[in-house]
Amino acid sequence: MKNLIIGASDNLSWEVLSPWACSLANSGFDGDTVLLLYRCPDRAVLEECKRLNITVKQIHCDENGKPIEHHKGGLYSQSHKLRNFHVWQYLIENPHYRFVALTDTSDVVFQNNPEDFFRLYEREPPSVYFPSEAVLIEDEKWVSELILKYFGQTIHEKVKGLVSCNSGTMFGTLHEVRDLMLHMFLVGRSVDAIGIDQPVANVLATLLPYVKRLPMGSGWACHAGTVLDSRVAHYPLVEMRPTMVGGLACFDGHPFVIFHQYTRIPALAKEIRAIYSNIEIHKIQAQPTLRSGSYPRERTALGIFKALLRRVIGKIYKSSI
Repeated sequence: MKNLIIGASDNLSWEVLSPWACSLANSGFDGDTVLLLYRCPDRAVLEECKRLNITVKQIHCDENGKPIEHHKGGLYSQSHKLRNFHVWQYLIENPHYRFVALTDTSDVVFQNNPEDFFRLYEREPPSVYFPSEAVLIEDEKWVSELILKYFGQTIHEKVKGLVSCNSGTMFGTLHEVRDLMLHMFLVGRSVDAIGIDQPVANVLATLLPYVKRLPMGSGWACHAGTVLDSRVAHYPLVEMRPTMVGGLACFDGHPFVIFHQYTRIPALAKEIRAIYSNIEIHKIQAQPTLRSGSYPRERTALGIFKALLRRVIGKIYKSSI
């Protein structure tokens, strides 16, 4: 049974999309890749996706079958909300996948093959995994404020002490992802705020039993916006800070599968785009990642301490959900 990587694009040029598409092609991913395409600014997007064997689903209508009002509510795009509906719709029509990952496309690169990571979860109960941003919800001001504004004081009090999870790099088993996509769309559809999908994800992660928070130390995704951007260096992290090693975002020396939000750091964004924008110029050397709670093959006292620390982090996460 194949796996699926699916993303959405609205008015993004091929220059912006190419690191996402080319890095996934370079990773050795052998599943299907689908791009939900809302507004397309140039033919290069269609031509290059065809070259990379990416299935493009052009989207012109909303959930009611009517033309999309892209600037409704004073927003520049509706795709951050509508993508959840259209992913749900696509999975209804294509129910033959094992794992499904929904990722952002403008600021995501794949440093390793996601299928290698999926194999670690094949024997786990069917679930959806939202990766940690390594900071508490109450310390990530914009998420905290949106939850308070749109969900109220009681809900905010319930979730503010939990680890903030990221909605743009999630993965899980097909039926659970499909179910969650409809939940997220229905909860967030009436809110006119860019980024509302992340507060919705954090609220639903406390309500739905199959939704789990995944520690950053698992190796799935590094979110530069909370852990590497100097503008938010004051955020008190609840996990060890990732590092950059040879152009790769790493946790404890191991490259993440996904490097997210690299565009928040201009100098780094330029470097990343130069590396990943063409599948002929770079071949990622896949390295094993360690899931939180597993022991690495290190016999030194430092290695044992690191492994134990990962286990403690894993237990903390389990107790918080």
